[in-house]
Amino acid sequence: MNSRRRARVLVLGIGSLGRLTAKEIRDRDRHREVVAHLRFDDQKSTSRLHAELAGAVGDLETVLRSHAVDEVYVASTSPAHAVAVQRAIETCERLGVPFAVPACEYRLFRAKAVDDGSLADGFLHFRTPAPSAPRARVVRLLARLVGSAFVLVFGPALVEAC
Repeated sequence: MNSRRRARVLVLGIGSLGRLTAKEIRDRDRHREVVAHLRFDDQKSTSRLHAELAGAVGDLETVLRSHAVDEVYVASTSPAHAVAVQRAIETCERLGVPFAVPACEYRLFRAKAVDDGSLADGFLHFRTPAPSAPRARVVRLLARLVGSAFVLVFGPALVEAC
């Protein structure tokens, strides 16, 4: 028997996509288990969930800090949820929690796709890479160099214009 622990999943959304996502994980994924849901503000509580309703999507950071969660599934494609979804993605990126979004477009600032097979369940899976200190120093150095070059090239013209 495999003693490896199942990955604990938090599903954002309790609408039809959220419930179907949780059902698919429960019925077909031996490596993951849904431990809780968070609802979007326009979604009413339902008794058809097979996991705890831990609050609203706005509570994501608190829930991630108080529950052991290995991955967050964002189960919404509604434009009405776009702002909340974007905030949830930013929270996951900031806390370093892997997340999955339906195969559609949202702005991702630091996350990279986990692997080419990450679409098998209809979700794109992402993780946030650890920041690279040397890379950050190079970016800061380049920004300073470009700023200095700008001042050297355009500084005299700006002084004359004043």
